[in-house]
Amino acid sequence: SVFVAKHIRKAVMGKGFTFGNSSVLHCLLPDDYVDISVVLWKGGESNWSSAISDHFARLSLLAATHGSGSDPKKDAEDDTGEWEELQEDMHCTSLSVSRFASRIVLDSDESVSKVTMTMDDMRINIQPNARKELCMTTFFEEFSELVDQNCLFKRSLVLVRAWWFYEAPLVMTTDLTAEFSEIALTFMLCVIFNLHHEHISSPMQALGTFFAEYQVFD
Repeated sequence: SVFVAKHIRKAVMGKGFTFGNSSVLHCLLPDDYVDISVVLWKGGESNWSSAISDHFARLSLLAATHGSGSDPKKDAEDDTGEWEELQEDMHCTSLSVSRFASRIVLDSDESVSKVTMTMDDMRINIQPNARKELCMTTFFEEFSELVDQNCLFKRSLVLVRAWWFYEAPLVMTTDLTAEFSEIALTFMLCVIFNLHHEHISSPMQALGTFFAEYQVFD
């Protein structure tokens, strides 16, 4: 996400922030995607999506051209410096952009709502000015710092999310996984820590308390 946020700034001169509790709190599961919000200036909402999409397509082309062993002087005489900078960015973040697939996703009103892409098999969603999501992410981060205990809240959230998405559908009489958003699930865990924080010292205790508190919903 650091790599993407840096190149968002280059593409639209806007600030990119990662949001969504799973990605920002480092609670990602193997099937998760990363949400990034780009903060746009007034009047910059019209062409932000095409600018970002074109920029990352350019990165993909650079990686394909120079990474194939072809002669950069012959194929791209004026982009050697840009390729060297891209190599440095990739080295610092241990990423590769050679398999970028960027596309624009339109909402029902035919106005651009987000740009999605994949990078090293990681799905990334880029949305403009996601103020509400950024506020919620800040709240969860502050809550985690309040709980402390070596990031106990975040470690517990990883375990609860893994159970919820991989195990719960197999044991529940009714599949509720589609009924609860990421924010709702995280708030439910916040309630557990708010009520029982004195008795929780490990993720397994948090999960057990989560079961005891919410078992009536099945």
